[in-house]
Amino acid sequence: LRLATAQRTTRDGTSRAPVRVYRYDAGGCGGAAGGCFVEEMALPAVGASHVVAGVPRGGGDVVIVANFVEGTPGSELAHQYERDSYVYAVDYAAGSSTLLQSIPTMGARALALFDHCGASSCSTFLAVAIQR
Repeated sequence: LRLATAQRTTRDGTSRAPVRVYRYDAGGCGGAAGGCFVEEMALPAVGASHVVAGVPRGGGDVVIVANFVEGTPGSELAHQYERDSYVYAVDYAAGSSTLLQSIPTMGARALALFDHCGASSCSTFLAVAIQR
């Protein structure tokens, strides 16, 4: 079991908070009863608003980050919403990631990764909801 968190800003107000991916450790952590989540990797992001993970047809594991805006909350300018969203290939066994593609977006808010099958083939699609 894994958990990925998208955080728009850091505690100091910067919008360059990484997306953090955690792995569930059923053995417990630091004396905690039961299991807990342990950070596995951090992926660069810019004002992340949403994150999805999956395995596209014919490919390996991916994590996709919707980057919403870079700027001071409450006083953003229109051009600050023009942020690429990121598609990362991830290797959970090695704890590594590679940026596969940057997708131009403007105020990306939500993502969906889904399969659609037609009469003769199936394909994986990425849907991106844009707010601006």
